[in-house]
Amino acid sequence: TPDSPTQRVGGLPLEGFKTVAHTLPMMSLDNTYSQDELIAFIHRVQKLLPEEELVWTVEPKVDGVAVSLRYEEGELVHGATRGDGATGDDITSNLRTLRSIPLQLDSSSVPIPRVIEVRGEVFMTRAGFLRLNNRRLDEGEEPFANPRNATAGSLKMLDPKIVAQRPLDIVIYGLGQIEAAGNSFPNKQIELLAYFQNIGFQGPAKVWTCHHAKSLGDVLNELDALR
Repeated sequence: TPDSPTQRVGGLPLEGFKTVAHTLPMMSLDNTYSQDELIAFIHRVQKLLPEEELVWTVEPKVDGVAVSLRYEEGELVHGATRGDGATGDDITSNLRTLRSIPLQLDSSSVPIPRVIEVRGEVFMTRAGFLRLNNRRLDEGEEPFANPRNATAGSLKMLDPKIVAQRPLDIVIYGLGQIEAAGNSFPNKQIELLAYFQNIGFQGPAKVWTCHHAKSLGDVLNELDALR
């Protein structure tokens, strides 16, 4: 089909990746494996904002490769890896092969800013990973150790035609630079995730909103059971 990964490939293999500067830094998040630490963090934030009724958005963390996608006038102009947070590799040709990345944003239901950068995670499902490794074994090639390594290795390929054959997917969860967004642009995470879906992206498989520490702890227990 016109939108299939192989039809999104153009040109010859690259000689290397150019380095591009992120307009806004791509920072990594701190993590914790302790609910006590998380509750202490919630209390610190509430103390800083005593008049605010805080609502927390909880999303599953996808283990993949962080990327930034830049759109101008609704059209994908480049995509880059996080790199060191300030600069990353321009892997636009490879990212164009992912069917879950729209080459043109959908403006049928919501307005699109003149410039919008979205941040997300390229990943590989377990089922896709197993299919890829079985194919590699059949072809006498070394299997990948895990889905994240397979994803990272795929995005480093210099030939987009090979990348197009890899079962890569993306989930969008964050925002970079925006220009001319207008007053109606979402300013809450839960609204932003819905906006991303309206313009053509897929968001997290499930999202929770929590109003207090106990409900947040319940969600984390639910996520632990799903891992």
